[in-house]
Amino acid sequence: MNVWLHNIELLRIHYPDIYTRVKDMPLLNGYEILSSREGHPTAKIGSFYLHSRYNPIQEAKKFIEAQWNEDEQEIALYGLGFGYHIVEALERIQPEQTLYVFELNIQLFSLVLRNMDIEYILTHPQLRLIVSDNQAHVARCLHERLLQTNRLIIYPPSVRTIPERYDRLKFLLEFWDKRLLQVKNYAPLLQENSEANLKHRDRNVSEFFGKYKDKPIIVISAGPSLNKNKHLLAQCKGKALLFAAGSALKPLLATGIQPDMFCIIDAIHRTTRKQIEGLEGMDIPFVYLKTASAVTVEAYHGPRFVASNRSEDDGAIETGGSVATAILDIATRMGGNPIIFVGQDLAFTNNEHHADGSMYGEEEKVKINPTMKQVRGQNGETLWTNIGLLSYKYWIEERIQREPNVTFINATEGGAYIEGCIHIPLYEVIKKYINKST
Repeated sequence: MNVWLHNIELLRIHYPDIYTRVKDMPLLNGYEILSSREGHPTAKIGSFYLHSRYNPIQEAKKFIEAQWNEDEQEIALYGLGFGYHIVEALERIQPEQTLYVFELNIQLFSLVLRNMDIEYILTHPQLRLIVSDNQAHVARCLHERLLQTNRLIIYPPSVRTIPERYDRLKFLLEFWDKRLLQVKNYAPLLQENSEANLKHRDRNVSEFFGKYKDKPIIVISAGPSLNKNKHLLAQCKGKALLFAAGSALKPLLATGIQPDMFCIIDAIHRTTRKQIEGLEGMDIPFVYLKTASAVTVEAYHGPRFVASNRSEDDGAIETGGSVATAILDIATRMGGNPIIFVGQDLAFTNNEHHADGSMYGEEEKVKINPTMKQVRGQNGETLWTNIGLLSYKYWIEERIQREPNVTFINATEGGAYIEGCIHIPLYEVIKKYINKST
């Protein structure tokens, strides 16, 4: 049997869109096809192997055994490889489950079609295959699946084969595992906070949704550049909604500016409690994620509004992993337009952590280390950032794309360039957008 002809015909029948893209794909250079000790094909790419040199099937069993969850109805998996782990997953799949497999390296997929009989994969009724060299398409499909489930299995060798031109999606996949580990480590604290916070029966943040249609909302973060223009926010009071991260609260109040709302999502007591220390009696509306520090929520005596990032809860929001991204999502649901970023550096501008220096006991200046990334600054310069801040930047840019009728303005006056934003100084924003709105 000619494996290529057999696979390509099945692809034409079951996945015609992928077939059209793959059928004339030239042979891939730079990959060496080898037989494992057990006689199964694998590929060597540079210095690493796509699958075990000894027993790819046994390796696949161990991988899926450690990752599979029979309770999830939908499971997303990045990385087709030569399909060994996909076959193992399909052997375990329950009748009500669906497996979505994503692959961005379409040339490698073409190589698989020439070397492996993958009829079982291509014809399985509970598998959905998404193979494309269109990064935006793969990212969009993956995002749609992750709105339904947080379950994403990543086959690490496949991530290593993603071409460099797809650096954004590659980064997000690499970061996912780290983020998943953080959630796992903090799971007991998140549950404890949630149970304690729900006892307050606070009002839901959804009360504000749609109430600020076409009104300016300023999202205020505590990046180093907040020091440049925070004094100008006094001119926006009463003309725009000032919605601050908890970390920006004290820097703003020290300048004599009281925000209209503030938000905290962090679960850790020590860091968030410090943000409102001495301010517990304020009457500023406080929006908190239901898993946020219960100690901090309990301590605040002003008006409180709870939010949730669980899709089944009322008024659910997308948090994006940080307080600033959570505020952005809430601001869009409020109907804000334009939405204006201030203090949203997403990088270590001037090698500083936050506005007004150290906020959580860090060194006054950031120490560059090998885990850091570089990012383009607003003025074309190169800035240092970390994987967390970079993931928030990508999330913000993706969230902006979903709001084509909203104007987004980055008035941070420093830090990373945010795709999809108009970048102008805050004083110009006030003249052009804030004063005109009144």
